[in-house]
Amino acid sequence: MAWTRERGSSSNPTGVSLGADGYGEWLGRTDGSWIWAKGSTLSFGGMAQRQRDDGNAYEYYLNPYVLLKLDQYRGTATRHGAYVQQNWSAAKGRVTFTAGTRYDHTNVTGGYLVSPFASFTVQPLTATRVQLGWGKYGQFPDLSQSYSIFGSRWLLPERATHYEAAIEQNLDDKTRLRLEYYDRQDRDLLWRPLFDPRLLPNGKVFTAPNSAPTVNSQRGYSRGFQVFLRRRTANGFTGWISYAYGVAKVTDGVLHLTFLPASQRIDFRINKAFVHDKWKMTLYGEVVNLLNHDNRRFDAFDGYTSSGQAFPTFFDMFPILPSVGLVFER
Repeated sequence: MAWTRERGSSSNPTGVSLGADGYGEWLGRTDGSWIWAKGSTLSFGGMAQRQRDDGNAYEYYLNPYVLLKLDQYRGTATRHGAYVQQNWSAAKGRVTFTAGTRYDHTNVTGGYLVSPFASFTVQPLTATRVQLGWGKYGQFPDLSQSYSIFGSRWLLPERATHYEAAIEQNLDDKTRLRLEYYDRQDRDLLWRPLFDPRLLPNGKVFTAPNSAPTVNSQRGYSRGFQVFLRRRTANGFTGWISYAYGVAKVTDGVLHLTFLPASQRIDFRINKAFVHDKWKMTLYGEVVNLLNHDNRRFDAFDGYTSSGQAFPTFFDMFPILPSVGLVFER
């Protein structure tokens, strides 16, 4: 059993409120497992949740006392869910299979979610391990979306289907190589497509209304891969190097717009351990985004010029981030 309560507010330099929010919930959960045969474990559980959320947001431009309402919401919800999961293992643990499903329900819409999942791991050789995973997942809209003055209690849950495949190879007793690929398919994503200014077919600029509703208008995918090499020793140099590449695409079904962000980076870490009878000291160095790759994300839309040129702004994600440190253990 758990309970939480949060309150927050913000204001401009003159003390005029720009927004406030309050969230509270009660949560009860239980889990259990049953080993009903050798190598077979059945896990199960359930939860019940009572939520309350309220808030508002404003902005001002030039005159600090003339406020524009950005959002306002207040509502409650009761949610409950349950899951069941079966694990099997055979061949002395060299083959494992997991399958299960989860059920969730909310009284806001009366809707429910069923989320099945499965994974399979096999070790065909002593030094080789292959992993496969699949799952369907969903998330109900937040209360701040369902009860927003721009939202609706009938918004659909956002859904995603995940696929993952990986292979691990022990190059020796201290070095491990892992290759991983993932693919995620999203649908019914929440957005306010009519809130964005845009050019109409006749060349005029469409001025977005402040009352543009939130709808399930977007779908897309995210896929990529990672290469990870790690070496571990008891008292020598320990470290890893990895490279990750990912591509995401989101398409809006109302405006038929496509966003194509992409990112990639290389991370590197090395440790040197000094082991003694009663204590251990580890000196480490790490560099995130080793090549200082410029990964950018959309920030805001700043409008059009009289000629129709758009002015979006973007922000850069973190640059190269080096760090060093010492860790003492007893």
